[in-house]
Amino acid sequence: MTRRPSGFTAIELLITIAVAAILMAIAVPSLTQLVRNSELTSITNTLLASINGARSEAMKRGGFAMVVPTGNGAGDTWRNGWVVFVDVNTNNNNNIFSYQSGNDVLVFSQEQLGSYFSIVGSNTANDNPAYILFDPSGYSKTKIGGFGDVTLTLSRNDVTGSPTYKCREVRSIVIEKTGRARSCTPTSNNDTACPVVGAPCS
Repeated sequence: MTRRPSGFTAIELLITIAVAAILMAIAVPSLTQLVRNSELTSITNTLLASINGARSEAMKRGGFAMVVPTGNGAGDTWRNGWVVFVDVNTNNNNNIFSYQSGNDVLVFSQEQLGSYFSIVGSNTANDNPAYILFDPSGYSKTKIGGFGDVTLTLSRNDVTGSPTYKCREVRSIVIEKTGRARSCTPTSNNDTACPVVGAPCS
């Protein structure tokens, strides 16, 4: 009796490669979706921690603390990253809403985010320059001294599909006038319990 040689034939090998290629084509987009969704959650938590950290520092030091986007612009400049600092010499009264090395106390600095993320803010977080300001009592304030509530909406701009599906990739951080901040996931652009800035669920 002759023994059949072991191993794959050329046809079997080609079929195996074709099946592997199909599985990879299916798996890679799903993996990218999973990774970027995890990034969105992580970024939201980091920004929320930055805001709460600024409020805590303001109360602890009895001064003003700020969160400002890198570049100090308006609109989606929050995606460039942000800086948390204590305004030691209170030069925010002179409308200098940026970290001044040597004068201010740096608390935290966030690097630029991926191009597939968008962060937009309301009220003072959309001013030019944009800012979030806490006074020594921990209240969210405006540069003219009033109380200011703020909403920041974080979203992925690479998501397609229905509005409901897009909303799954949206997070909002809501800062009340008292300074308390929370994060939430909206169900639509008109969600009153979890307001959004702009229309990321469209």
